[in-house]
Amino acid sequence: MNSPLLTARQVAEQLGVCPETVLRWTRDRKLPGHRLPGGGLRYQQAELDAWLEARATSAGTATEEFPDRRRRLEAPSR
Repeated sequence: MNSPLLTARQVAEQLGVCPETVLRWTRDRKLPGHRLPGGGLRYQQAELDAWLEARATSAGTATEEFPDRRRRLEAPSR
C-alpha cells in the first residue's frame, strides 16, 4: 500500500493544531514522521490514520458531541 506523504502543515490542518505542535509531537516521538534524504520531514497518511485511531474516543461519544467530525483526537500525554 502506497500512502500519500504529507507535510507538517497538512497534518496540522487535518488535526486542527498549528504546525509547530505537529513538529513538537514528532520531535518528542509521539507522532510518527519520516526524514527525507534532503532533510525534509513527511508523514504517511496511513500512519497518521492509525495514530489517530489509537487516540480516538469511543465512536458514540465522538459522533454525539461532534457530528461533523470523523473522530475526536486526544492530545498525547507529556
